[in-house]
Amino acid sequence: MNRKHLTREENNLGMTHRIARRDLVNGALVACGLSALTPKMGASPAPAGGTEWDGYGGIGDYKDAHGNTWDVVEEAHKIRDGVYDKTLDSRDTGEVYDLVIVGGGSAGLGAAYFFQKSIERPDRHCLILENHSIFGGEAKHNEFLINGQRLIGPQGAWRMVPEPDGKGGWMNDLYRDIRLRVEDFHYQTWDKKLGDLEFERGQDFSLLLPPKVASFGYFFDQKSHGVPAYWVRDLWRGGLDKSPWPERVRRDLWESVFGGRKPEGNAELPQPDMERWLDSISYKEYLERYMGFDREVTRFVDPMPACIFGLGADAISALNAYGVRFPGFHGLSPGPYNGEMDDNYLATHHAFPGGNSNTLRHLAKFLIPAAIPGPASLDNIHNQPVRQEALDREQTPTRIRLRATVVRVEHLGKPENADLVQVTYTQGGKLWHLRARHVVMASGGWVNRHIVRDLPDANRAAYTRFHHSSTLVANVALTNWRFLHKLGITGGRWFDGLGYTANIRQQMTIGDYAPKLHPDSPNVMTFYIPFYAPGRPIVEQVALGRAKLFGTSFREYERQIRESMVNMFGTSGFDPKHDIAGIILNRWGHSLVVPEPGFRLGKDGAPPDREIARKPYDRISFAHSELEGGQYFGGAMIQARRAIEEMRGKN
Repeated sequence: MNRKHLTREENNLGMTHRIARRDLVNGALVACGLSALTPKMGASPAPAGGTEWDGYGGIGDYKDAHGNTWDVVEEAHKIRDGVYDKTLDSRDTGEVYDLVIVGGGSAGLGAAYFFQKSIERPDRHCLILENHSIFGGEAKHNEFLINGQRLIGPQGAWRMVPEPDGKGGWMNDLYRDIRLRVEDFHYQTWDKKLGDLEFERGQDFSLLLPPKVASFGYFFDQKSHGVPAYWVRDLWRGGLDKSPWPERVRRDLWESVFGGRKPEGNAELPQPDMERWLDSISYKEYLERYMGFDREVTRFVDPMPACIFGLGADAISALNAYGVRFPGFHGLSPGPYNGEMDDNYLATHHAFPGGNSNTLRHLAKFLIPAAIPGPASLDNIHNQPVRQEALDREQTPTRIRLRATVVRVEHLGKPENADLVQVTYTQGGKLWHLRARHVVMASGGWVNRHIVRDLPDANRAAYTRFHHSSTLVANVALTNWRFLHKLGITGGRWFDGLGYTANIRQQMTIGDYAPKLHPDSPNVMTFYIPFYAPGRPIVEQVALGRAKLFGTSFREYERQIRESMVNMFGTSGFDPKHDIAGIILNRWGHSLVVPEPGFRLGKDGAPPDREIARKPYDRISFAHSELEGGQYFGGAMIQARRAIEEMRGKN
């Protein structure tokens, strides 16, 4: 970094100190203005430079694949801008596969798993085309090496690994096949002599529910609430009275989280009618109009749906909030869309150090045993590097081809009569094409509608009505976390500034990966940062969010993270010069589909767009988690399984 361009404030924030980040060239990157949104509404501005924009990527298998990196974004924008719309001069690889899967995330690897399980032929061949430098989609992780200690944080997909329910079924079969066993899961130990702290295993309490654990804090200050800065620990057991909210707001917040109030006029609807009604209104409308809660309750919950469903309470349907038991639904009986997402559910689940990255590594090992050398054990799969040269070998039943961006998918001839589908992709700066008897599109809807050239009009129209939001996940490696220990918290929530919550976790220990859980030992603090603008139309909210995500430099995000941490933790001893050892940004430009009213169950008696968009035609099927209405590992597997079942009856 060119220190001549640093201000005194940046020096005080520690931006001159050498940390685990890629030093930027000649100081700041000029952020793109919102005017770059034109001429296409919803398009994001072109980022202004690779290394300066990407920042540091960490160590290990995922160092070149932290979120949507510059090269991935650049190639994706070529697709969006029609570069590949004309006839292409591509090279023929000469390959013909039984199945080609576009996308190597959870749904893509899941489709390959179900294909391998269901097609009982020794000569079957499946190819996964993945545009990043390693498989995983948003289920990847970041790795640091801090003071000799390897540390891991999630890049995106953080949902916990479920406890097997003992009821059998295909999900239990999947976990058995890929060798994920609960008896192998062990966690860091915490010495109670150091304090009576509670730790999350993942991100669920921070993002899914208002945390009811004592070691979670809420930060109030002048900018957010007009008061001198202070922390409130254990908000729901005495701390609420210490908050700056007026009495009526405190009463409504308590009632929304713990009370049994029922929605006015609709509490006794039969379950199917209740769910259809909830899907016809926004979560904000439910809270304020039908439950009578103060609008401060809506402001309190807004970032929670924004992190899980893409935007705030004004944009998502009440049914989605009901499905994960956000505040306001304790008075309603559970149903098919309202499972067991309560505190007990979270307590009996498990989380890997890097979120769901380990699940995808186990799937890859099952599909291609040589991908990770050694036994199919939790220790080995977690700690051994991926052998990329083994992923795309001839004569193996399943292959994964990396850095391969698919730009066109089309039947050879009329779709109803075609025997093959041609798939064109870029790799190494060149265009290639191959053929497949079947294709599963496990990539997101925002790209499917561009690259599937003979997509039926109904599918295409449905996809155009999908709205995708952006998310930034920042992992901050700490040399110590004494500043949290002094406050008696392991995670917290704030109401102004970058993001809204962050935490450190009690990580699963796996073989040699056994970092010490101690205030003076290194740890990773993970920030989930949604982009939403309540009150604006959905299309405008997602466009503004993507512009902000893509138009902000690494250096500017680093500054904001440091400023936020100084503001919140400076009085408890946080020193940005010495306590921050590394920062990795994971930018996800289309991280979540926004399940607005009608997205799950449809409007005015018409089927929902997600059902229309996922309809297969001829030799092409669709499988990605957004078609489930909520994006999570189980949903990705449901869609993958459905897509493979659809193609089994075809030649």
